[in-house]
Amino acid sequence: MAAGRGTSDTGGDGGGDPSPGAVQTPSVDTAPPRAPPPRPAKPMYSQATRLREETEAPFRKARMFVFGASAASAGVGGLVAASRVIAAAVGVRGVQPLDETLPNLAVNLGVLGVCAFLLRQEVISGERRMSRLARGASLARLKVSVPGTGQVTKLSALRSKRRMVILAGRAPALTAAVSSAEPYARALYDRRILVVPLLLPSAADAADPAGAEAAAVAAADGSAFPSGNWIATPVLGGEWLDWFAAEKVAAKVDEAKAADQVLVVIVKFNGRVGSRSMGNPAWSELVGDIDAIVDGEGPPTRTREDNGDEGPPNHRRE
Repeated sequence: MAAGRGTSDTGGDGGGDPSPGAVQTPSVDTAPPRAPPPRPAKPMYSQATRLREETEAPFRKARMFVFGASAASAGVGGLVAASRVIAAAVGVRGVQPLDETLPNLAVNLGVLGVCAFLLRQEVISGERRMSRLARGASLARLKVSVPGTGQVTKLSALRSKRRMVILAGRAPALTAAVSSAEPYARALYDRRILVVPLLLPSAADAADPAGAEAAAVAAADGSAFPSGNWIATPVLGGEWLDWFAAEKVAAKVDEAKAADQVLVVIVKFNGRVGSRSMGNPAWSELVGDIDAIVDGEGPPTRTREDNGDEGPPNHRRE
């Protein structure tokens, strides 16, 4: 009986009350540590983009080789000079004096620093150039519905024919920006300017993955905007939204201001982005600037004498 009572008091899985003399160990939160945020993936560029980058900067890799070889040579020279400085400092006989070794060490370290800086600048400029070319290639692949005919065409097919003003924003700000262009509709058409409004999803829809498809459909819906031969409708809104996601990084768009402002991207005759800005476009200044352009990009204006008041456009090169 005594043995049974002893087993009852001290045995078990710890379900009973602890004895008065027992030491209680405080519980420790064993939650797993938070994982560090993932690093942004390095962009993958196509072979065509890399070839175009080499065409624009044919001597960049040669400069990188020269800077890299010079940095390596200066590094070896600096290591040798540093070993001689240490040997002279500890009193080893027969080594080069400090008054000769220290200038050599300083020169090698200076060359190493300058070459490393120049090499890094070449790498950064190459990445920026390839990023710009990749964005330009994605822009050229985007499609619009051409006003008048309703034909769907890529923006690359409009090179040397139309300048484009892409307006990207949310409903209230974008509607106001497009409406402000209506008084200049004839002037925009005469100067071969095509306005492309891109409707962006609201902040709530953008954060909801389930609303991505609806946002893509809304981006390509031009029913909320006026019609005319000066305005085009985006096609395949999802691709346009992907392009805008990369473009707003290049334009350094402030997300706090994106809700009530419009990103204005002006595309020149050659298909390259001429400028980016936030806010309502100044249409009168844009028309005046194009009138003053004499850059050989293409025909600057389309006159009424060439086309008539209501006739079809006549693409005439000067």
